[in-house]
Amino acid sequence: MVIENVEPALDGGEFPVKRIVGDTVDVSAAIFGDGHDQIRALLRHRPTGAKKWDEAPLEAKGNDLWGASFTVVAEGFHEFKVEAWVDHFESWRHGLKKKVEANAEVHVELLAGRELLRAAAERAGGKGDADAKALLGAAESLVDVTRSERQRAELALNPGLEMLARRYPDRSLATESAAYPLLVERELARSSAWYEFFPRSWGDNPGEHGTFKTAARILPEIARM
Repeated sequence: MVIENVEPALDGGEFPVKRIVGDTVDVSAAIFGDGHDQIRALLRHRPTGAKKWDEAPLEAKGNDLWGASFTVVAEGFHEFKVEAWVDHFESWRHGLKKKVEANAEVHVELLAGRELLRAAAERAGGKGDADAKALLGAAESLVDVTRSERQRAELALNPGLEMLARRYPDRSLATESAAYPLLVERELARSSAWYEFFPRSWGDNPGEHGTFKTAARILPEIARM
């Protein structure tokens, strides 16, 4: 997979973009690969240094552009990146659907689907997990000769099976973008201003050089501004 033009980014990620606590960060990227395989992608984000990444699915917007968003809830440095991979199960399902609609034979496709579902069951935790058992059962149903080929194909294309399999994607060959820095600041940073003055200008008498002590007397007045 190729991941390009990740936004928001400042100088290609050299410096952090800035947001305020509570802001929504809209992330976009150009993602594409070779051929007609189906693509899946995730937006991953976390406070810098945290062990766990939060994830949100990226949605295809057209013309290879993908997008997702997340809300920042704490001050400090954060980071985000994009991960993408070929979804072999969805690619298989997409091809199977076309053959079913064309009334073509799908015996080989059903055998391939069984292997994909078995692999998903392994990722779900093996035979002891409820989802794994459901995936293994679905895998064997695709080669159950007591059903017609058409019936088995309809089972393979069941939306419920698709949703179950999507929970356990094969991300072993996923491509990741670089991690992009993000600085989250307090609300006051959105509209605050800096006031600068020079302590030497605040002496007690005309022509007298000021000190930190004499300059401190003007601070209450500046604070009221």
